[in-house]
Amino acid sequence: MANKNGIIGLTIVIALISVYYLSFTFVSRNIKSKAVAYATDSKGEIDVAKKQRYIDSLWREDVYLGHTLQEVTERELNLGLDLQGGMHVVMEVAPGDILKGMAGGNARSVAFQNALKKAGEDKTVSNSTFVNRFAAAYKEAAPNSSLAALFATSSNRGKISSSSSDGDVIKMLNTEVNSSIDRAFQITQARIDKFGVTNPNIQRLPGQNRILVELPGVDNPERVRRLLSGAAKLEFSEVYLTNELASGLDGLGKYLAKQEEIKKATSKPTATTAAASTDTTKKTDGGLAAQLAQKSADSTATDSSAIAAQSAALTNLFVPMPQGLGVFLKDTARASEILRRPEVKALFPADLVFMWDRKGTEGVNNQLILPLYFIKKQNGEPAMEGDVIVDATHDYDERGRPEVTMRMNGEGARKWRSLTARSVGRPVAIIIDNLVYTAPTVQGEIPNGNSSITGSFTVDETKDMSNVLKAGKLPAPTHIVEEAVVGSSLGAEAINDGLISSAVGLLIVLIFMFAYYSKAGWIADMALLINLFFLLGIMASLGAVLTLSGIAGIVLSIGMAVDANVLIYEGIKVELEAGKPFAQAVRDGFKHSLTAIIDSNVTTLLTGIILYTLGTGLVLGFATTLVLGLLTSLFCAIFITRLFLEQQIKRGKVLHFYSGLTKNWFKDNDFDFVSQRRRFYIISAIIIAIGIGSFIFKGFGLGIDFKGGRTYVVRFQESVDADNLRTIMDEELGSTTEVKTFGGQDQVKITTAYLIEETTPDADQKAETKILAGIKKIPNNPASIVSSNKVGPTMANDTLWSAVYAILLALAANFVYIFIRFKRLAFSYGAVVSLGHDVIIILAIFSLFNGWLPWSLDIDQAFIGAILTMIGYSMNDTVVIYDRIRDYLKDDKARGQSLPTVINNALNSTLSRTAVTGISVILVLIVLMIFGGAVIRGFTFCMLLGVIVGTYSSLFVAAPIVVDLLQREKLKEPALAVAETTTPIVGKKIKA
Repeated sequence: MANKNGIIGLTIVIALISVYYLSFTFVSRNIKSKAVAYATDSKGEIDVAKKQRYIDSLWREDVYLGHTLQEVTERELNLGLDLQGGMHVVMEVAPGDILKGMAGGNARSVAFQNALKKAGEDKTVSNSTFVNRFAAAYKEAAPNSSLAALFATSSNRGKISSSSSDGDVIKMLNTEVNSSIDRAFQITQARIDKFGVTNPNIQRLPGQNRILVELPGVDNPERVRRLLSGAAKLEFSEVYLTNELASGLDGLGKYLAKQEEIKKATSKPTATTAAASTDTTKKTDGGLAAQLAQKSADSTATDSSAIAAQSAALTNLFVPMPQGLGVFLKDTARASEILRRPEVKALFPADLVFMWDRKGTEGVNNQLILPLYFIKKQNGEPAMEGDVIVDATHDYDERGRPEVTMRMNGEGARKWRSLTARSVGRPVAIIIDNLVYTAPTVQGEIPNGNSSITGSFTVDETKDMSNVLKAGKLPAPTHIVEEAVVGSSLGAEAINDGLISSAVGLLIVLIFMFAYYSKAGWIADMALLINLFFLLGIMASLGAVLTLSGIAGIVLSIGMAVDANVLIYEGIKVELEAGKPFAQAVRDGFKHSLTAIIDSNVTTLLTGIILYTLGTGLVLGFATTLVLGLLTSLFCAIFITRLFLEQQIKRGKVLHFYSGLTKNWFKDNDFDFVSQRRRFYIISAIIIAIGIGSFIFKGFGLGIDFKGGRTYVVRFQESVDADNLRTIMDEELGSTTEVKTFGGQDQVKITTAYLIEETTPDADQKAETKILAGIKKIPNNPASIVSSNKVGPTMANDTLWSAVYAILLALAANFVYIFIRFKRLAFSYGAVVSLGHDVIIILAIFSLFNGWLPWSLDIDQAFIGAILTMIGYSMNDTVVIYDRIRDYLKDDKARGQSLPTVINNALNSTLSRTAVTGISVILVLIVLMIFGGAVIRGFTFCMLLGVIVGTYSSLFVAAPIVVDLLQREKLKEPALAVAETTTPIVGKKIKA
């Protein structure tokens, strides 16, 4: 084996990386379990606030290999929302509202309104932005008007003029829309940070005006909806200086000291709290908590005066900072609660409002400190609001330092002059959503509304600040177009389902491989286990999120990883049967099977990449693990299995690649696939014809991914009659409702389009209230909503087209790859026709049996993901067969044989591999069907059908089509057999 030492070294490196990154998961889980134990009372109830305080106390402290708990948590293998519960939201920024704001009074024109409406409706134009669609629609509505006449307003002065071309205006509008989306993204980030969720995922979806937000552990969806929806509120306010609040701060110190005395007098330490205290204070020497504890102890022991006690109480919570005070991030929840108390508010001026800075600064020992501002608001109103800002840009001052310039309208200039005149030498806070973004010091009165903000800013910071300042003029409100809520109990069940299905699926595959290949099967099993370890380690190192569909992808990748080992083992068996020594048979077996392994896995990998690129949610999680699993399984099959076999050779051992049971399986096969091809063509045609009839007369059950709507998974205490509940829901909602049993007789999925066109948070609450009212009408059977999902019409339309593009792209990619590898169009046509055949038959089954089976057969994103996976598997199967056909056509033994005879022999030689791989994958999918849970049951059923139909089509459709097309080529080109000696097509045909 060439480069053996290099392979061993690489394996060790990957193993060490996997151990290193997976260790963070174990450390994080251990600390969180201690937090739960600390927060659990004698009745077994968990105090969530107490648990969070435990975690906060270690958040910025070193807990493992010099990493803080925050860093450990960021490096652990994170669980998806479907495994831990939480909320998934996709928000859409409304570009039409932005254009209205930029057009000002011109937005009232009929042509503008019609163009805006048409641009919103025409979402199927590829590679076209909303602005481009609007511009085209406006030119149709008003062919003699220029875009400059609409948008060359005073607000846009300096960007365009009345003489600007339509191209310049379109460029400016696209820039403003993109900056508005960036601004919405920044504001969303700040709002989520304020919400206090651990490990949120916030990303701007590429190429779209949409923002994805995932919030683990959220149990108040209504609060999230209100937090995320609506325009940002930009304000300018005066700021109190610390020396102006001396008496209030002294009073706060006295109050905190008194609270400490009360706490000491009433507290009775227990063994549990003592143990928890030990855990939370195990930090590095010189850590902040140790210093504060020592400081408090020293002051208690040596200073008996009240002043010292008050000072200690104040500085134990608050930290002096240039703008006033700050609080360590881990203490902000406690500080906020104290500052909200009426007795504390009474210590300060009535017009004072406490506000936090948007982001913290590094303090002692890497502790993050969040600045606290004392904002002055008369009657709760700011000095100015942000709607007076006409424009804001980032620039450089005379010294070349980054700065922000902003321009105000006439009303704003007057207010700004008054505010800056009375604030010379004092800070003015710029506030969005009650968070202080910056508080620059006023150098002098600003009379004309044109201002510059300078400081120690980076270029990126000034860009962000100028963008944020436009929030007053161009609010860019966001609307929730997709939403999914998973209850924590459902997440716990999903984890249990995932673990059981993974364990059982893996065990079955390991037993099957041993049963089929005897001792050689153990080597394949070891390679599979190492593959699983590497896959989880790489996922952790890349920061991937493990979802329930991801577990399905892992289990399926284990089943498909068998294929590479089977190809290698079957190749070695052929070499052994040819009389070669064991060592030579192993070398030649690996050598001759490598092409088929690479070709078959590349086709599946292409499909996986398409899934990853175009998929979201369930499909994305599945694609991530499938792609990574394919790569690790290739490495383990080609190199790890080889290392184990080389070790057996070194010890002088000879392995048999069969057991007593399977020794004669698939030996001397002589099935005549080709001569029966027309019979199988007819069978397929009949099934497809029935399917097309079902498409026309029955149709499909479309999921809300493609038609829009709301779904609620409702769990009852006892079994419930779905038909009775459907009648109740129809009456309650005033529209047709779909109710299906989901995962058990006590659980249903309710689908409705009620208020789906509404984009306000109130609409979501109203819909949920109606659902709850309906389920309460079932007597003596309490129920609750365990998960919900919402997809707006625009999102559904985009998802539908994305699915169509994904399938077409997968077909095209595989067509091209097959042509490149096999150099004949006959192979490409055969592969694509068989894939189309598979897709249509699966669609036919889903249409025919929809409503008859006890699981969902809806056509949704999960179905498309399963179809694409099936395409990858079917291509894997087909390519292995094609590779064997190519080898047989090149073999000298093929001379004098007819083309059908050669291809028949090739098909028979692959039967063992086809059966072993197919059985392995089918067994795994059956396990997923049984143990994987209701959420992925329809998804798994589609893949199970795909494996069965794909195996059938590879043998009885793809290969026979190659026979027919090559024979047709021979008839058209009589000299082909002479010219192409590498693929002889001579001899007598088998009678068809």
